Amino acid sequence: MNMDEEYFPKPDILAPSRYLPESDARSDPSLKGKEFPSKYGQAGFGWGRRACPGAELAIKNIRIALSKLIWAFDISPLEGQYYGTMNIISESRGTFEAPAPFDCQFTVRSDRHRQILEKDFIEGNRVLEDFPPFE
Repeated sequence: MNMDEEYFPKPDILAPSRYLPESDARSDPSLKGKEFPSKYGQAGFGWGRRACPGAELAIKNIRIALSKLIWAFDISPLEGQYYGTMNIISESRGTFEAPAPFDCQFTVRSDRHRQILEKDFIEGNRVLEDFPPFE
């Protein structure tokens, strides 16, 4: 469904700008198609009676995780490598398409960021002790 050009013109290119409101200067109207029937604007969580009941929780957790990564790390290509435009349909992983794996470098922004990450890691492990994995 996410590859239907009626809803997603040029579906084979990575274009986050297609999801921006038209009032945003970075929005590209040529990448906006017919309005998708899902309230999320894509098929990842289904829609209608078959919508994922955990979609809101998943979206909020993804935003928290991505925000923490962007806050804590400088993310850059490896020395001497240029990735250019990525083909977003180069590797299939089940229901959804994903880019092929690529190497990059994560560098902690500061010692203070590292201390907070280490503290969060310890606290998170403490909480997870109450929820052992299934055997």
